[in-house]
Amino acid sequence: MPKQHPMTLAELKQWVDYDPATGRLTWIVKPNRRLRAGDEAGAIKALRISNGEEKRYRYFCLNGWTTPAARVAWLFITGEWPERNILFRDGDTLNLRADNLTLGDFTTTYVVNPDTGLRQKKMTREAARHYGLMRYYGIDEDEYNRLFEKQGGVCAVCGGEETRIHKGERTKLQVDHDHKTGEVRALLCFNCNNGLGAFRDDPDSLANARGLVLKEPPPNRGVPLHAYHEMIAAQGNRCAMCKQPEKAVNARGEIRCLVVDRDPKTQNVRALLCQRCEALITTWDTPEQLLHAAQLAAEIKSGRVSLIQQDDGTALIVDHDRGDNVIPLKPEGAA
Repeated sequence: MPKQHPMTLAELKQWVDYDPATGRLTWIVKPNRRLRAGDEAGAIKALRISNGEEKRYRYFCLNGWTTPAARVAWLFITGEWPERNILFRDGDTLNLRADNLTLGDFTTTYVVNPDTGLRQKKMTREAARHYGLMRYYGIDEDEYNRLFEKQGGVCAVCGGEETRIHKGERTKLQVDHDHKTGEVRALLCFNCNNGLGAFRDDPDSLANARGLVLKEPPPNRGVPLHAYHEMIAAQGNRCAMCKQPEKAVNARGEIRCLVVDRDPKTQNVRALLCQRCEALITTWDTPEQLLHAAQLAAEIKSGRVSLIQQDDGTALIVDHDRGDNVIPLKPEGAA
């Protein structure tokens, strides 16, 4: 099997010199027709994008053999070839000063190329995960673990553990991040992370999907979700008609949201109403009927009458002072 490093320190010193104070590699003898003794050794020939930043690396080449110049500098500093990746303390990948170089956290492993018989570097699973977290999300394993513990080891959306199996092993929770800002938001299971991606992180689409599952229309009714929340804040999360918070619950026992009320003719948004007032105002659509609705709303608030929603979408008003009598929702003669 060919040697991992074709040249020893003694052999390299016949060709090049290294200054640990400046990090400069200098040719001692003329290496080829284009270069002369005294020229800087190595060429910047690689460009990689990491966390949105350009990373340039200097490579050392001699007699057809090429290796990162940082590894050559490490050989001059320690007398041994590094068994791990070289990291740069200040983040400058072209700064090869001795005090700027340090060994990475992971041991380099090698595999044999079946075609050439040469040993090639292969990143370990731990190293791939470490550098993947840093490159794509800007966090390390410690930050991931802190977030994992904060969530109790479960998905931030469904509250369940990861169930996906890959190559016979259960995968870890995935990192969810804002695709515009890059900010890490939470850890999600495979299904929930894919689901958010399928909805393109659109709050309105997610609200509509929730309403579909609960078999109830979305409360924002076509109003952008951010504008809907602004209306809720402006009204203090209270109905614009009865001035009370919503009390109706859905099939899951959750308090429903205030709904958007629109003018039936112009479809202009008027306010946010509770379920009761919305049922009243959509039924009593003339000034006279609205006045009667206001009176009924006051009586409902006092507890004298109750509004009963029917399965067919209609509503009845029960007058408690009159026993079991049911008052039609519309007065006689109403259109």
